Amino acid sequence: MIGTRDEIGFVSAEINHLLDELDRAHATTTRTNDAIMKALIGLAGARDNETGDHLQRAQRYVGILCSQLAGQPEYAETLTLSAIADIVSAAPLHDIGKVAVPDAILRKPGRLTREEYEVMKTHVSHGLAVIDKVIADVGVTPYLAAARDVIAGHHEHWNGAGYPFGLKGEEIPLTGRVMALTDVYDALRSERIYKAAMTHEEARQILIDGAGTQFDPLVVAAFLNGLTGVFPDRCSGNAEHSRGLCLIAAGGS
Repeated sequence: MIGTRDEIGFVSAEINHLLDELDRAHATTTRTNDAIMKALIGLAGARDNETGDHLQRAQRYVGILCSQLAGQPEYAETLTLSAIADIVSAAPLHDIGKVAVPDAILRKPGRLTREEYEVMKTHVSHGLAVIDKVIADVGVTPYLAAARDVIAGHHEHWNGAGYPFGLKGEEIPLTGRVMALTDVYDALRSERIYKAAMTHEEARQILIDGAGTQFDPLVVAAFLNGLTGVFPDRCSGNAEHSRGLCLIAAGGS
């Protein structure tokens, strides 16, 4: 009997040791993921400052939306805390393929021609080529799977009219549907040489109008609910928008 207890104690100690090792390995992997993500964001930002700012803002919107969706029964098992962490961390990689787009198009001070827009659209396939090479080399991980989904899905439309694959409805991974909406919202709220920044209310109406066509209706509803108490228009100017969201406490002025 003593021997049995000794064996149990030994096994328990080994299990605890393995769990400690797994915790350390997970922490190392998380730091590695973050370092890769920051390096790639820096690469994109070096080409286009607005792209770098957009990536950071969109990441914060993704966090708001994922947290809101996680509270819904149909997504509770999918959007665990670790899954949300991976999605939020991977979100800034959605436009990484823009590093392969020529400067004359990426930094053009005006609207793109139809031909230029077709070239711009190739940033998705370029981004997928990067992430697929990483997956081929090291194998798929939850983080890399999330990164692939945000890259592949952020220009797909709920009605199948998007690109690059023309996916429709729930054929588009949830992560892609989340990224598609937050990407558009930030673009609408941002000033460009060829357009003024929209107010939150104007952008909100476009999301509502696009529910069921461009966007997943449930994702639209969750995002708008998640912005309750978040009023970017209360911030002073576009520079404040560039630093992120302006959080106003409920009931605040």
